[in-house]
Amino acid sequence: MASYQRLFAAAAGIVQFNWTDNSGNTFANADDNAILVVYCPELTQSVYTKTGPERNAATAELNVSNFIGKTVQTWLSFISADGSTYATSIFTGEVIVA
Repeated sequence: MASYQRLFAAAAGIVQFNWTDNSGNTFANADDNAILVVYCPELTQSVYTKTGPERNAATAELNVSNFIGKTVQTWLSFISADGSTYATSIFTGEVIVA
């Protein structure tokens, strides 16, 4: 699994994910798509995408403007380009959405 480098909330309700591209390790391929998940416990709602940028991009943003001012929990995973294989997700921390 790619390790995440840092996660932070940017202006305008965006959560940015950054990770280390580990393409070539075991089953990790450069064209795997990122799965980004942001969950707001206070609202019991989540925002996610299974079609994030490719693993080799090493960064992605998710618009969570409905969670501005709230503390959210975040996860990152990857899915193979053909959709047949998923990586184990990793909890990437909590952040307050700005």
